Amino acid sequence: PSAGTTARVETAGAAPAGVASRPLGGTELAIPVKAGAYTVTFSHAEAGTQSRPVRVLPGEDVTIVLDLWAARAKELEGRKDWDGAIAAYGRSLEPAAGKKLAALRMQAQQARIASLQQEALAALKAGRPQDAEAKLGEFLKAKPDDMEAAGWLALAKTLPVDGAYVGRNAQGFEECRSQKDGSVMVLIPAGAFTRGRDDGARDERPPHAVYVDAFLMDKTEVTWAQYKRFCDATGRKASKVPPWGFQETFPVVYVTWDDAAAYCAWAGKRLPTEAEWEKGARGLGNNRWPWGDTWDTERANTKLKRLEKPTPVGSFPTGASFWGLLDMAGNVSEWCADRFLSLIHI
Repeated sequence: PSAGTTARVETAGAAPAGVASRPLGGTELAIPVKAGAYTVTFSHAEAGTQSRPVRVLPGEDVTIVLDLWAARAKELEGRKDWDGAIAAYGRSLEPAAGKKLAALRMQAQQARIASLQQEALAALKAGRPQDAEAKLGEFLKAKPDDMEAAGWLALAKTLPVDGAYVGRNAQGFEECRSQKDGSVMVLIPAGAFTRGRDDGARDERPPHAVYVDAFLMDKTEVTWAQYKRFCDATGRKASKVPPWGFQETFPVVYVTWDDAAAYCAWAGKRLPTEAEWEKGARGLGNNRWPWGDTWDTERANTKLKRLEKPTPVGSFPTGASFWGLLDMAGNVSEWCADRFLSLIHI
């Protein structure tokens, strides 16, 4: 036992004559007792209490060593209080305390790393991307090859201020939800893709690799309901009524580029560049259509279906792109951020 410990000797529930509880000024205390059976108890304000039965034979000197700090450390270790256990083992007299300390420090580090990942995910789900970014940055210093965490970090860096993590879509890519307009967004990871085609229009040739930073894109087109919320909030004039009328789940139409850019700014987003849009639609291969090279009338709303009007956004899930974006072919035309310049590839 260490300094600051109180020693008490008892027999059959009472201290023997002449023996009482005694504070230890150092680490040893001689207590004369007659031969017999005793219980020796050591107590320390921080390390706790520990008892041991002892039988003393006539003429025998008995030395009792009770490492209160080692016992306390094991208790804290069982509670997964790694910092407390490390501190207790540091004050222990146990011969193997040094090795135990090294093992505990490793466990504490692993627990901290696992905790960082869970805390980051919770921050993403709660719409706190900056907190998530800080925790994931620390996590990736310890595990730089963790691709899942790297994907979360990219998401945290691109999330709008009010964005909250949703999970992975059917294609395996991260999604989040904007609290401002309620849209689900898909994270398109950074990297190169093939832009253009050999058999495309003149201004699509030749195909060439284009690198695009990670970005978020709405999974579906903006609906009338979302656009109306924007107009109500900002006082912007709504677009004219289409022949099929205002239907909340249909994509908004008859909006100018300025209208679209203003909506994006209100929602804390922006229009995609042409390169981003094409990467979102095409994926990493050289597909002609979002789903592949073979046209399928059942995967998109085009004039071939003879509906003569748009359909509710996301009505063709089998027409999803490589990333899980919907209606990237058919339904209505979509604005991009940059001006189209024929025969110029940037």
